[in-house]
Amino acid sequence: SFRLLHNAFFPVRLKSGETTRDILYCEGISAPNDTLHVFVCHFPSMSGGEAESEWKREKAALVVKNRVDTLLKYSPNTALLILGDLNGKANRPAQAFVLRTLSSDSRQIETALYNTGYYLLHRNKGSYKYKGQWQTIDHILVSGNLLNGQCRLQAGRCLQVFAPLFLLEEDKTYYGYKPFRTYSGPRYVGGYSDHLPLYLDLFFRKF
Repeated sequence: SFRLLHNAFFPVRLKSGETTRDILYCEGISAPNDTLHVFVCHFPSMSGGEAESEWKREKAALVVKNRVDTLLKYSPNTALLILGDLNGKANRPAQAFVLRTLSSDSRQIETALYNTGYYLLHRNKGSYKYKGQWQTIDHILVSGNLLNGQCRLQAGRCLQVFAPLFLLEEDKTYYGYKPFRTYSGPRYVGGYSDHLPLYLDLFFRKF
């Protein structure tokens, strides 16, 4: 359960007044009375080239990082979830250098942000398929205290991709399967999304 206490939208301003999608922020209470802070993101796309557009995602990541740093300054044990379509792999600059995310497989979990899908980085598996290759550009990041037992609320170390057959269709160009999308260009095809859902287990530990 999650009881909302507060929510806000943080704008992401690019150069020359250009804007992109806001960051949704929610603060709430998860039973038993633990506060959880959630950032839901849809970073700018890779349109124009992955490397050429990375600065836009870095701008969006910086908005999140500044808010996260403020929360941690006043409450170092803040529990955080950052999730959404970050439009980049786990080792790209927006995550690796701006958000400074680490792999949740790390032996020593500290106060950093951890990417629970880092293990998919070099695998042909993920939530999005591009030119025949599966990728994970959708992510679930967690604060270290959700992994190392410092909070009653804890998270699993690895996100999972939800891929039942009804969310897939035959990939006639590259073979295998691909997500069954709603639109193909302007044409309505009646599917669900060009991305597959992700999920992460959350549970409470006993002290």
